[in-house]
Amino acid sequence: MSRLDDIEARLKAATPGPWTDDAEECVVFTAGGAEEIADIYSGERSAENAALIANAPTDIEWLLKVARAAERMSEASKPVQMSEGTDGLMTHHNEYRDALAAMRAALDGK
Repeated sequence: MSRLDDIEARLKAATPGPWTDDAEECVVFTAGGAEEIADIYSGERSAENAALIANAPTDIEWLLKVARAAERMSEASKPVQMSEGTDGLMTHHNEYRDALAAMRAALDGK
């Protein structure tokens, strides 16, 4: 398992997001407020910490999409042996094009 797989597994094992925070109370809840995720006691930056925690699931999901797209870009940009001929080169081009589209979509939040 890769580190990205480990991160994705932890995200899936956690309480499903999105989460929200109450800046005044420094508490993080599920979006509907049905379940408390965290009660933050950290001094001056409690509200900021609560906001970071509340946004973690959606931020991590987005970062995973970008990282997976970067992996595809890296894989697709490996050199192609010319012995594969035109078909191999076209397949390589299409894989790279698809990986680039995935990267653009991930960066656009899609």
